[in-house]
Amino acid sequence: MKKVAIITGYTCNNNCRFCYDANKRKQNIRDLTTFGVKEKLIEARKRGCDYVDFLGGEFTIRHDALELVKFAKRLGFETISITTNGRMFSYKKIAKKFIDAGVNSIIFSVHGHNAKLHDFQTRVLGSFEQLMEGIKNIKELGLPLFTNTTITRLNYKEFPKIAEFLVELGIVNAEFVFVDPTGNAFDDFYEIVPKISEAAPYIRRGLDVGIKNNIRHWHIRYVPLCYFQGYEDYISELQPAFEKEEHYGPEFTNLDVDNSRKAIARVKALQCVNCDYVNKCEGVWKVYAEKYGLDELKPIKVQEGLPEEVKVELTQRCNLDCKFCFNKIHQRKKELSTEEVKKVINNIVNSGIKAVRFTGGEPFLRKDLKVILKYAKSKGLYVILNTNGTFIDEKNIKILNCIDDILVSFHNITNSSEKSKLFRKIKKSNPDIFLRACTIAIRENIQNLEKFYAFFDKQEIDDWFLLRPVPVPENREPITHRDVKELVEKILSLNKKYKVKTHIANTLPFCSYEPERVSQVCVGGRNDDGHTRIVVDTKGITKPSYFIDKKLGNALKDSILDCWNSEYMKNVRKLKLVPEQCKECRYAEKCRGGCRFAAKLANGTYDSLDPLAQPEKYKRDLAYP
Repeated sequence: MKKVAIITGYTCNNNCRFCYDANKRKQNIRDLTTFGVKEKLIEARKRGCDYVDFLGGEFTIRHDALELVKFAKRLGFETISITTNGRMFSYKKIAKKFIDAGVNSIIFSVHGHNAKLHDFQTRVLGSFEQLMEGIKNIKELGLPLFTNTTITRLNYKEFPKIAEFLVELGIVNAEFVFVDPTGNAFDDFYEIVPKISEAAPYIRRGLDVGIKNNIRHWHIRYVPLCYFQGYEDYISELQPAFEKEEHYGPEFTNLDVDNSRKAIARVKALQCVNCDYVNKCEGVWKVYAEKYGLDELKPIKVQEGLPEEVKVELTQRCNLDCKFCFNKIHQRKKELSTEEVKKVINNIVNSGIKAVRFTGGEPFLRKDLKVILKYAKSKGLYVILNTNGTFIDEKNIKILNCIDDILVSFHNITNSSEKSKLFRKIKKSNPDIFLRACTIAIRENIQNLEKFYAFFDKQEIDDWFLLRPVPVPENREPITHRDVKELVEKILSLNKKYKVKTHIANTLPFCSYEPERVSQVCVGGRNDDGHTRIVVDTKGITKPSYFIDKKLGNALKDSILDCWNSEYMKNVRKLKLVPEQCKECRYAEKCRGGCRFAAKLANGTYDSLDPLAQPEKYKRDLAYP
């Protein structure tokens, strides 16, 4: 969508300590007239804008606010939004009038998790109480809850608590904005603006709260990326919500907000030239740089980093015969010996990598599994085990004491009673273990998805996620676009209905359905194709993923770290294996083009389109420009 934000004026019933519009009020700039706002709406609509956000100041205190909303609706704006301090919405009759007039999106400004902190920042006693009443009214009237929070020196240490508070409120869309050091913040700069290096740890902890709770949109804005490596999927500038954004105000017109901000208001340091994110990061506010300098900014080298984990295939043998199993593609009888697995573990440790995941087949079929796990644990590694759980019994359950993280596959809802017993058994044996479950999204499971939700809602597990089935030669189309649509819509709906939340944890091209809706439920391609992990197969061969048959080296003699930093793997992480049309997509950094193996299976090359990609259909949704 194309967005226009109309700043109708700077009059406000709050007086926030950080308000960047405060200097406009000091200049006595008059608010736009009714005619002036309508004129801007018409101009924006002619340019194709279909999303309007009314803001200020405080738009809701204008005498003509309802009239302007109704006018926007008559012009055909699809989304009519108000960014507000929420105080006027504490009156339910007024709230209902705005919704009846056409408002279908409201973004509340929440700057603290309690009245003491919020009111101190707004400098209006009772503003928090009115805001909470406004949020309650809008929730009862059926609109989803959106918020923004300005991060200042006054609240950054409380940010994790603010994040928990927003989750408890039922927020589905939250944006956190590092304070713009103009207006009131400029006048009291050192009291209002924190140093990024000081605030970043608290911000990251707050982001972790939303990530853990699978909040649909949970982003930070206006921070340098060097302090948020690993949080790229939660940076607003890297996940733009709109094709283009225009701003109108009483004294200005800005038809290209993002680019003008980068050119006029933001600055980078000389050392940023050597950063892998130099073309993606905006740096810091110029005023911030003038006050604090730029020594904080540290160039990061993504390709010289470490994989999050190494997957070690212990065996391809399995006691089950799942039709969708990808391991049937390359059946190998050879397995690494116990001593060879120990060599691989030593290689992982010597490379500085912190986590190892043991997979199969079914790892419990190896008689030396306890020895392997115990050895990995003794080396200080974070140990993860993938299993179907069918072999866990009273005789071997102590093996769980050597594991930090266990992932149990659960693909058949008819086995729910057995799985429930297994989950209780695991938690009883090792209460500190991180217990996760995964379900493959085959058609039958998509149809029964609510049964899975109802089951997991009653289980004491730490995480449950879904996986797109990977095409195999015998079944090149395990799910279709129609299945994807059903899956995405069910996740969006059921995540609201149940306490348990889920998401799609592997790669699915966002253009396989409506890109923005897929983006809300899918983590994208970060976990696949060698972007964040690397694999050692049953022969000891190091390769990008289970599926990409590119021999990077032999883990028994070649450094895994050297394999990770090979030219091929750098190209993978730079998205050079992604089709050309995908590289221009605004979702490219998150989606990463879908599954490369599915692309090769369908078209013969890794750099072709995933068969679930539909670029032509969703040009209007900006899957591609």
